[in-house]
Amino acid sequence: MNNSFDISSIFMVIVNKKSQKSQKSKKSSYLLLAVLLLLTASIGSFTMFNAYQNILPAKTLREKNVCVLQFLIGMAIILAYFSLVFLCDWKRCVEFIEIWSQTGLQHDQEIINYIKSERKKYRLIITILVVVFAVTVVLFNPRYGQRLHQMSVYQLIAVISISFSYPALFSLVFDFPLQFSLIICTVFIRVNQRLEHLIEHSESIDGNIKSIRFMHSVGSQLTLKADQFIRYFTAVNYFIMISFMLINLYSIIFLSESLSDYFAGIGLQFVVISMTAIFTYYAIKINHLASKGFHHAYQLTFAENCPSSFAETSLLIYRMGRNDIGLTFANLFTITASFVTSLVTLCITIILAFPTIKSQF
Repeated sequence: MNNSFDISSIFMVIVNKKSQKSQKSKKSSYLLLAVLLLLTASIGSFTMFNAYQNILPAKTLREKNVCVLQFLIGMAIILAYFSLVFLCDWKRCVEFIEIWSQTGLQHDQEIINYIKSERKKYRLIITILVVVFAVTVVLFNPRYGQRLHQMSVYQLIAVISISFSYPALFSLVFDFPLQFSLIICTVFIRVNQRLEHLIEHSESIDGNIKSIRFMHSVGSQLTLKADQFIRYFTAVNYFIMISFMLINLYSIIFLSESLSDYFAGIGLQFVVISMTAIFTYYAIKINHLASKGFHHAYQLTFAENCPSSFAETSLLIYRMGRNDIGLTFANLFTITASFVTSLVTLCITIILAFPTIKSQF
């Protein structure tokens, strides 16, 4: 039985230069990564080029809107992969792994089980989203759905393959930062567990509070390194996803002409919102867990302990009370529940302006 946890992703080949893998295995991993990048560039470029070709002869706003959405879909997967591989600072990833290895939590069976359980849950959800996306594109896309019966077997296989390949590739690149988020969450979970234990056994504060504060500091460092690593990836994908959701929602409300249009729009909207929600959920969870133990730490100040322990507790309370630990959006805003509320409010404001926008066309 494996008693340690390592990040499971093809992208780790970029930083695992000193691993004990054989040279042949490394070459295979690099080759697979190169194939993924080539496949991503091919699918994304084909989708964008197809959208560009179709928007020129498009006469109605609906046709142009479909092309814009198609262009965004192609751009999204290219930017996701290339921002992760080429724009992200992989030195931060190495530093993240080094800090994580110092905690010893990667050998803790409870932590390992938690990470694997959470990873299994979100991977199952993402797999379902992949299927929903593919079915939506194949059955309800105006370019395919109305003439599936006219296609040859080879054409049908090609359409289905591309429809499944796109979301599968997207889910692969999203899985990588989600594992980082899970690791950070486990550190703060352990901090909160130890604080709860001290509430029940206050006599052991003197010997434990400093190590708890150190563990919380490690979690803060991990969050910072992860944020520095995926900062551009996060910003790019939020921008693309939100733009797609708003344009697609406008299309659903004002430009849909048939049930197929509604089903296609709603299906794609569901997938994009769900993917964004999964990443946002774990980003918010980091911020929540980092400050969750504030009240427990505050209770410890009433216990009888030595001045040094009181000082350690006070420092921990101060750090937790700042509520600024978390992943950020382009290093401008920490992704918290308040940030999401503000973002949703902004989107609702834009949605309410849809009738005015429509009147201009």
